[in-house]
Amino acid sequence: MSLQGITVKGYTTILFIVAMLITIIALAIYNPAFAAVTGGLLTISVGVAEIVFKPFRPIIDNFTKRHIRPQSDKCRILLVGLGRSGKTSIIKRFLTVDSPQQEESTQDFHIYEESKRIGLQDPHRYLVSIADYQGQKPSQIMVNSPSKFFGPKGNRMINTVVFVVDPFSEVRDKSGEPLEGEELIEALAHDTQKQIQERIESQLEYVTKYTIELIFSAAFSTQNLFAVRLLINKADLLKAMIARGCLPDVDPQAAKAFMTDKYQNLINKLEQACEVNGIDDFSVHLVSAHTGENIQEVFSDIVEKYHRRKML
Repeated sequence: MSLQGITVKGYTTILFIVAMLITIIALAIYNPAFAAVTGGLLTISVGVAEIVFKPFRPIIDNFTKRHIRPQSDKCRILLVGLGRSGKTSIIKRFLTVDSPQQEESTQDFHIYEESKRIGLQDPHRYLVSIADYQGQKPSQIMVNSPSKFFGPKGNRMINTVVFVVDPFSEVRDKSGEPLEGEELIEALAHDTQKQIQERIESQLEYVTKYTIELIFSAAFSTQNLFAVRLLINKADLLKAMIARGCLPDVDPQAAKAFMTDKYQNLINKLEQACEVNGIDDFSVHLVSAHTGENIQEVFSDIVEKYHRRKML
């Protein structure tokens, strides 16, 4: 129990119980005089305690609200996207870069948690819990959703749903290792537009109107779900392909606009789902799990908004 839950009356009640116990013990050892003196002194202490604690009660309440109780609060973020789209790398970029604390693992979900400090002038600390959905069938979200993260049905605790997509499929060498750097750029340099379109189509088959409905059904609650994000990953690779001339019609300064246009169909579906569920905080971001571009900004904004809601 935190200090927030103990009233002045609670303090006096505890002292009264202690007084009664000591009195009973004293009587039990056949010392009525000691019992009378002890009982009288502690009865007076009860009254004094109520007078002493009462002026400090607002200070205790305020301290608890700002520094103790928020530590037990938890901002919950659900990540959804095809495998190899960079979800785990995105989590590592926002939480502990090397190895975020994995709190729970199931067949379809990996859940990571870390305490994050929010604000400079009046800092607060919150637990941020991020669930990375690993399953290939979005319907499994309804079946295997861990109640520790999602909360009970009818009172879901998720605050933000983040959809993660990327315009480039993973490419592997003959030994099965994923290509990186110049080798990856070379592999994607042939028919780049076609490769991007094929990757996007495979993602649109995964995140359909019905998939989105299932995810909202599993995660939505009027009290808690307040934001939805679409992250388009691999900004660094996209910009490298533009610089190489593989996308000659794309202005280097218009990379986000190019990707937004490519994913417009998905964006429309997410906007419609948000409107139906009364969520007015939806945005699209071009990010890079490889370089960290825009990752901290996107997730810090989510936690800041969670903080402001908690302070209302």
